[in-house]
Amino acid sequence: MRRMEVGDQCVIARLKLAFMRDEQQFTYSGPDWLLLLLDSCSPVQRDLVKLVLWRAWTTHNNITHQSGPTGIQDGVQALLSMRSMLEQLEQGNDHSLKGKETCCSRSANNRKGKESIAGKHERWRAPPEGWCKINVDGSFLAENGTAGLGVVARDATGKVLLTVWRVLFRCADAAEAEA
Repeated sequence: MRRMEVGDQCVIARLKLAFMRDEQQFTYSGPDWLLLLLDSCSPVQRDLVKLVLWRAWTTHNNITHQSGPTGIQDGVQALLSMRSMLEQLEQGNDHSLKGKETCCSRSANNRKGKESIAGKHERWRAPPEGWCKINVDGSFLAENGTAGLGVVARDATGKVLLTVWRVLFRCADAAEAEA
C-alpha cells in the first residue's frame, strides 16, 4: 500500500486510506479484473471503489467533452459528498433528498408529461436480484447547446442507491447528453 508522505498526521486521511484497496489491485489482469477486485472487497470498500471509478469516468468525460480537468480537491470533495449522501440514504435520513424526488404529484385525471405524449404509462421494471439498474434521462436545448442530465440507480427492490444530476454546457444533440 502507498505510504502517506504528506498528511501522516491527519487522522481522517489515515482512516480513509485504511478503507481503500491497494492501488496495485486496480491493475488490469484480464476481462474480469474489476469483478474479482469488487468480490475481494468489504461492502464499505466496494462502495468506495465504485465511487472512485465513477468519479474517474466523470473527470475523463469532463476533459474530453466538457469543461476540462478539475482540481484534485474538487474530486475529493465530490467523492466525500457522494459518500455522505449514500450513508444518509442507507440510514433513512430524508433531509438529504432535496431536489431528488418527484416535483409534483399527479392525480388520476390530471396526467401530464410523457404519459400524455406517449399515450401510456410505462412502469419501471426492477433488475434481477443482486443487480442494480441505472436509468438516465436528459434534455437538450438546441438553441444554445446546453443540456440537463439525471441519473438514478436502484436495486432489485426499487430502493434508490444513488442519484446524480448535472448541467452540460456544450452538447451537440440529445443523444450526446444521455451518452
